[in-house]
Amino acid sequence: MHPFTERLNLLRRKVLLGAVAGMAGVPLLSMLRRDAANAAVGEPHFAPKAKRCIQVFLSGGASQLDLFQYKPKLRDLNGQPPPPELLVGRRFAFLNGSEVLKASAVDFAQHG
Repeated sequence: MHPFTERLNLLRRKVLLGAVAGMAGVPLLSMLRRDAANAAVGEPHFAPKAKRCIQVFLSGGASQLDLFQYKPKLRDLNGQPPPPELLVGRRFAFLNGSEVLKASAVDFAQHG
């Protein structure tokens, strides 16, 4: 194939892709415009069902229940301050000197 013809095919493909993307943007723009008009009125898209919201903020690492790993050493160190060798040479924004290790309240049972 001649280099000029190959370049022309690439340009044609680019133009067609741009046209398709432009045509897909038209319905999206009309939906966004409709949503903006509803937001200006103050009406939600649908009636809310939730009465309350619970926010959970956990500072630190994930628990062994979330990771599906049993940590027997953590059970032994429950309620004690972390060993100093874990903190040497590291900076943590959330440590203030009163931290203790916390084991899970649920007993671990291995399955599978």
